[in-house]
Amino acid sequence: MKNLLTIIILSFSLTIFAQDKLQLAISYYNQNQYEKAATIFKKLYQKRKTKFYFDYYLSCLIKTGQFNKALREVDRQIKKQPYELSFLVDKAEILKLTGDEQQANKIIKTILKRLPAEPNTIKQIANYFLKYKDYSATEKVLDKGTKLTGREFFQTKFTLYAIQRNYDKLFDVLLSWLGSKPQQFNNIQKIFYSYLKHDINDELSDLLFKKLMLRIQKTHLPVYYRLLIWYLIQKQQFDLALIQAIAYNRRIHGFGSEIYNVGIKALESDSLNTATKAFNYLIKQGVRNPYYFKAQAGLTRVMFKQITQNKYSIDHKKLLDLEKQYKQIINQSYLPEKDKINLIEQLADLQAFYLNKPDSAYNLLQKYLDNTYLDNKAKGQLLIEQGKILLKQHKFYSAILKFAKAADLNSNNELSDKATFMQAMTYFFLGNFKWAKTQLDILKGQTDKLYSNDAILYSEIIQQALDDSTKLPILRDFAKAQYYEFILQPDSAIALLDSIIKNAYFLADFALIEKYKIHYNSGQYNLAAKDLQQLINNFTSSLIIDKATYLLGLLYEDKLHNPEKAKEYYKKILFNYRGSIYTSPARLHYRRLAGQFQ
Repeated sequence: MKNLLTIIILSFSLTIFAQDKLQLAISYYNQNQYEKAATIFKKLYQKRKTKFYFDYYLSCLIKTGQFNKALREVDRQIKKQPYELSFLVDKAEILKLTGDEQQANKIIKTILKRLPAEPNTIKQIANYFLKYKDYSATEKVLDKGTKLTGREFFQTKFTLYAIQRNYDKLFDVLLSWLGSKPQQFNNIQKIFYSYLKHDINDELSDLLFKKLMLRIQKTHLPVYYRLLIWYLIQKQQFDLALIQAIAYNRRIHGFGSEIYNVGIKALESDSLNTATKAFNYLIKQGVRNPYYFKAQAGLTRVMFKQITQNKYSIDHKKLLDLEKQYKQIINQSYLPEKDKINLIEQLADLQAFYLNKPDSAYNLLQKYLDNTYLDNKAKGQLLIEQGKILLKQHKFYSAILKFAKAADLNSNNELSDKATFMQAMTYFFLGNFKWAKTQLDILKGQTDKLYSNDAILYSEIIQQALDDSTKLPILRDFAKAQYYEFILQPDSAIALLDSIIKNAYFLADFALIEKYKIHYNSGQYNLAAKDLQQLINNFTSSLIIDKATYLLGLLYEDKLHNPEKAKEYYKKILFNYRGSIYTSPARLHYRRLAGQFQ
């Protein structure tokens, strides 16, 4: 027993010693001290006979140009382990480095001949070639492996083509992978999204569409139709997406999840007609359909957007009817909690800002906040809405506490950005610009582009005013005007904005875009267009000229029904403001209007 304990302690001590040596060797390697690293790695390999150590040792020899020594070391291992193909890979690649391509290719042919019908070995050898950046040999191993085993090695092929940026083969692999493993849909969709997100000229988008349509025509696999629906949503082609979603639902005899998803995405993008069609389709399927109540909730959200489009002149009876409908749906026990929270938040907004019942709205939110079963995100949503109600009641510091609590509860998700931005705007409304800037600076580097971009703009104008005290009164008037907008008092806001535009160059461009919002929300679209055009004409160096240009394009497309004018402004975004956050949406709109959609 004593001897056994001694052996265990000794073994443990040797393991710790080896780990220390390994860390030292890797440290030398990372500092380009390859000769020192080689000495340690060689000793570690001699003791443990682990390929990991040998690979590092060989790399040190190669990096110091000791190719002949490297070949001798590899040949020695090949003699000892003739069936270990990875040593042959090493030899072939070292020979290539010495310029002996002919001998290297012979060895690669030998590897391919001796490749066993064993998937793990095939992947291992492919990855060894990949390590040496020998993409041709990697592809040959994978192709031979497919013939031997019938497997496609999608993951390794994806890595190979991703490294090469060979998008043609990469997309083929992803689509084949999806066709054979439909359960991987979410993961593969995320991969496609990561590529399309950074697709500047729509080349990858066009490539995916063409390849996807060929797959659909050739195979008719349902999963490809599902990917097509997702693609059309990315392109904001909601009508086409809905047609495909209905067809897909019939094809798989489904309950309508894709139809509901199209409805929600259309709602979020203000494509209200398509959203209405989607939700009505699901409602017509009857109460037994699992999306029946969710579709009812969605349709109510559509009605809220439709009724409140003109914020400053709304039929009071329609508001009361809508309030009644919200209450009925919220009280339905079959509605999922997430959907119920969204409805409660909107009902509170309706009551506080449009029906002048802030106390009822606040108490409604508190009733659900007292529910201990709510997760932090749901609580955060309700707390932010409570803060907005307190703002309307001029209870600024109470509102700040609500926003701060919402941010604390959601430090690991995007709701924190919204809550922090609302804190910043509350300080801004108060004229406490230093504190506002502190909050805005937190957001400047965040991933959410909406809040990040707004934070950068507000932080910039605050800094300008702090640097030049003569600008502070103008900034205070602008902050007051924005507060009046927030509490739906447009006349008071317009008076302050007009004063800024008439008497000051500082913030006149920002004042014009705020006037545009008021005129737009009043249904005065021609006046809204004049506001944006004045900004574009007179403030060519404005921080928000790209935003004004994009909004003017939308205005001509959606409200003034002048597609040629809309294209003109979208084109300006594409050519004059390429780094703008509006470039991607402008491209979508321009291509649709120009008939370039595939």
